[in-house]
Amino acid sequence: MKRQNKILLTIFLLISCVVFTSCTTSGEEIDQIKSYSNVYFSMNYPSEFEQELVAHKNVFSQQENQIEFDIQEYFYEDSLDNLIGSHVAEESLIDGTKWYLIESETRVWYLAKKHGVLFQLTFWDKSGEYDELKVLSEQIVDSIKFNDFEEMSFDSWNRYSSENITVYYPDESNIFGTVQEWTEHRIEAFNRITSYLNVEWAYDDIKMFIFNTQEHGAQYGIQLGYALGNINQVYTLDTQSYGHEIAHCISAKLNNGNTIESSLIEEGFAVFLDSGGSDCHVLALEIIKEQGSEVDLFGDKFWENEQGYPLGASFVQYLIDEYGLDLFKEFYAQNTYDEKQSFVFFYDKEGEDLIAEWVEHIKE
Repeated sequence: MKRQNKILLTIFLLISCVVFTSCTTSGEEIDQIKSYSNVYFSMNYPSEFEQELVAHKNVFSQQENQIEFDIQEYFYEDSLDNLIGSHVAEESLIDGTKWYLIESETRVWYLAKKHGVLFQLTFWDKSGEYDELKVLSEQIVDSIKFNDFEEMSFDSWNRYSSENITVYYPDESNIFGTVQEWTEHRIEAFNRITSYLNVEWAYDDIKMFIFNTQEHGAQYGIQLGYALGNINQVYTLDTQSYGHEIAHCISAKLNNGNTIESSLIEEGFAVFLDSGGSDCHVLALEIIKEQGSEVDLFGDKFWENEQGYPLGASFVQYLIDEYGLDLFKEFYAQNTYDEKQSFVFFYDKEGEDLIAEWVEHIKE
């Protein structure tokens, strides 16, 4: 699945309440906060916030005040200057670690790097109460205490590189003795997909971080099975299919990282590319016979349908077979992020009409 993605898994890591005097964003004192910890650090946050693990982010939301913040941790070898760019950044030392604060009119970012891991905290308030947001962000960041995680960081994991893929795996990994064979299958998928899309790879290796279980990934603050296509990173189980996350990384190169904001198209394309040429319509037809012909896969409806992935793959196959791969690549690799508007712009048809066409096609 993609990376910014949207499948939610309630975090089961250490979440506990501790007695602590703090302030809400409105300045009122509260008697309890929650504490979150993973391999890297522990921190405190107000108890009225709900927490969910969303792909590579821990998301904390407070619906009443429309406030959210999220934490991302991922492998990062470059200088933070490359991320900060032209932004004005204020330096601060928290728990012995240098953090960089970047502010905008509606958001607050904190960046830090430790043992090859990038930490990014983003705070925003949809109601525009920036002053209260700033107070909250300072409270939370000041509470962060780093663990001694150097021996568990990705820098300390084993590495195996071949062609355009580098695999990172710990000593206890299920692929420890078979990493060469495991990687060869992924290289075959990489070569097949780049050839099909006519992508000449002139980028860094795809880095694949391999975990044994979802619980193992959650210890690192990750819901496994996603790719950061813009920086060629994959975080996944050793048992995941050969090409799905690799397909996300490759398809991100079709137009400088631009992709349509559509889970139906993004995930459907990845499943289609991973299928290795098999007919995606066969399974889709069985699903439609069971679910019925009224199919809605737009927006969040895609995630609400347990069969969204195979249905999406069949729909993408139909668009490519019926209207051509070149048009689909233009449709996919765009920066027009209105899903329904995009169908009209590229196919001159409403998305619902294309879905109906597809359903009738596979039922013939």
